[in-house]
Amino acid sequence: MKIAARLLSLLILTSVITLYVGCSKDDPAPKSEKDTQIGLLNGTWNATAVSFQDMPITSGYENFQLVIEGTEGQNSLQYTVTGRPEASAWEANGTFAFDTDANVKEVLIRDPNSATSVTITYGVTETTLQMDFTYDGEPISRTKNVSGAWKFTFEKAD
Repeated sequence: MKIAARLLSLLILTSVITLYVGCSKDDPAPKSEKDTQIGLLNGTWNATAVSFQDMPITSGYENFQLVIEGTEGQNSLQYTVTGRPEASAWEANGTFAFDTDANVKEVLIRDPNSATSVTITYGVTETTLQMDFTYDGEPISRTKNVSGAWKFTFEKAD
């Protein structure tokens, strides 16, 4: 009888240990679409192709670089542009915000609530970024007209 009681106690103890060890912590909640996009957009992007009014631009954008930095859980990302030509449709730095009325995988607002605010249609993977927008303002830098349809293709540098 004592042996049966000890075996039963040992069986119960083994079962409790097995259940405790077998239970893992809860899996983290999956990332939201916005956080996934922020993760993909973050980084340094080098322009590989630029077109204006459906015409390829072959000079002036050789060193054009876009750096995007954002934090998961936020609605906006910061950007910095280097290597832009004299006449540009880009500020040297600013903010991208997700359009709350559109799919976060497709639309960003560049510099919302500013005179140079632009709605951008974009697509991003881990290595490429495509941005299309129509700029209707004055050149951010002087001399040339930059109003019209722009397309930028980038490759991730880091």
